[in-house]
Amino acid sequence: MNRPQTVNIRLSLTASALLLVGCVGEIAEDELIESVRGNIETSSCNTSVCAHFDAPAAAKTNSEREVIISHLLSLIGSAQDDSEIHGAIYNLDIKDIAVALVEAASDPDRRVKVNLVADGCLEPAHWDRKRCKTDVGSEKWEAMTYLYNNRLHPSVQGRINITFCHQSNGGTACFGDPDKGIQHAKYFLFSSIPNPQDPTAAVNATWIGSANLTDSTGKRKFNDGLTVYGSLNLYNGMIGYYNAQTSQGNRDAQPTKQTIEATDVGATVYLLPEFRGNPLAVSLSNHLSSFDVANNDCIIRVAHQSFGLVDIFEVLRDFAKKGCKVQVAIGRGSMSHVKHGRLLRRLAKKTNAEVKVWGKRDGSIHSKMVVLTYKGRDGNGRYVVYTGSQNISEPSVNKNDELLVEINGQALHDAYSRHFDDYWTLPTGWKRLPHPG
Repeated sequence: MNRPQTVNIRLSLTASALLLVGCVGEIAEDELIESVRGNIETSSCNTSVCAHFDAPAAAKTNSEREVIISHLLSLIGSAQDDSEIHGAIYNLDIKDIAVALVEAASDPDRRVKVNLVADGCLEPAHWDRKRCKTDVGSEKWEAMTYLYNNRLHPSVQGRINITFCHQSNGGTACFGDPDKGIQHAKYFLFSSIPNPQDPTAAVNATWIGSANLTDSTGKRKFNDGLTVYGSLNLYNGMIGYYNAQTSQGNRDAQPTKQTIEATDVGATVYLLPEFRGNPLAVSLSNHLSSFDVANNDCIIRVAHQSFGLVDIFEVLRDFAKKGCKVQVAIGRGSMSHVKHGRLLRRLAKKTNAEVKVWGKRDGSIHSKMVVLTYKGRDGNGRYVVYTGSQNISEPSVNKNDELLVEINGQALHDAYSRHFDDYWTLPTGWKRLPHPG
């Protein structure tokens, strides 16, 4: 019997394949146990959470490039025999990802079950030029068609299942806006991989990132991704979100869930569009209300592809008014949007605020991260990271299937801050908006 075409991408099932060399021993939850940094920050891990970073315009060596996609491939390659992978895809043209998933399912020694939910525009049988604005002959279709066709291959034996999101009025979200919503969440869930702390044992893993599975925005732009190991609260909660997506929003009379609380790793995941309103603005406002104005060393760093929400402008303005240093790094396309440009210029004029817009085509910002540190009224420091798929845009809040992760911890905060500074401090590539200082 013929097997699907493969390439040699299966990676070693060792801790080093997961970029976690040296992660041993009993260590406090937030204690840093590995940070990989050459010229730039590429990864940082504690006992249960790893962050991986791409900053292509600042990278100087091959090992500093395509870090996130390489890590995701290593996770797929390490999925254990008879385990399950669940994932959500907005866009796909990296064929190595498609091949890795097919190989995991078709290998008779592994028999991994692969369950995917994808934006409706990725379904070859329902492609529509006007709705999807893509080319059938593009690389996207080579990768997606490979995955789509091989799900029926005899060696796969039904172990690849793909649900494509379609709404009655043309939307391609699973339960977002029926007219213009898209499935924009990016996550992969692994029921069983080798435990980075002890490769002889197994653990679940949850990956959530800003990167699309594409060369243009997944490999060549400023992105980040989080991998959480062993959190059943997070893993099971995300399985629930996946099940809701694949049922096209029908939760079989179960209550709608708006968040996942993973207290074991200090994380909250906001599930959109179930969460009504803008969770980023709500959470930042809550932090602002506990801010100690008199005794603070506050800084908030924002690296986002777009900037089009008034409530985010207002909360950042208010942080600046209270003496917090506000740094905003935005992708090059945002200034071409009238509303986005107006908000960015207004913010740049505020005392304590600085706004830079990436001016080059290559290496632009695709991240969706906010990094905050301040002292609360109790005198204790707060260290918060926000990331995921949610852009600072109206469709991300009201129309799309999206994720926003809020996670606490100083080591993770510091790694994200270094990642931000890898771009912020570059001498070229930036346009700094006019500032009164």
